[in-house]
Amino acid sequence: MMPKLVAFDLGKRTITSAIFSETALSFWEVRTLSNEFDRALASVSGFVRWTVESFPVQAIALESFPPEDQSRAARFAGAIIEIARTKGIPIHWVARDELYRSFAHPPVRSRAELREILSERIPKLAVM
Repeated sequence: MMPKLVAFDLGKRTITSAIFSETALSFWEVRTLSNEFDRALASVSGFVRWTVESFPVQAIALESFPPEDQSRAARFAGAIIEIARTKGIPIHWVARDELYRSFAHPPVRSRAELREILSERIPKLAVM
């Protein structure tokens, strides 16, 4: 069995998972979330549980949020942290600037630029 890493991307209305076996993208899925926070949080929790139970996940990659951040995405991250703790799955924190620096030189400046680069490198993701 190859090691698997799942990276979650959290937005106001979406959660995306990307599962990597070694360095190859093996699966991805995007879920749209409700406008109502409690329903969205329940969806995030269910989706994360399904992901870590359906795949032999050995680690989770997640964007780090500053402690004062009270955005929906930051609050969703709290649910992922709880699930990871109960399942004993380590979390690898990635700062947004670090992510931007890792994709191009000079570094990308926005998520739009990052998406463009990713869609060129991994054409399957261009439809997302």
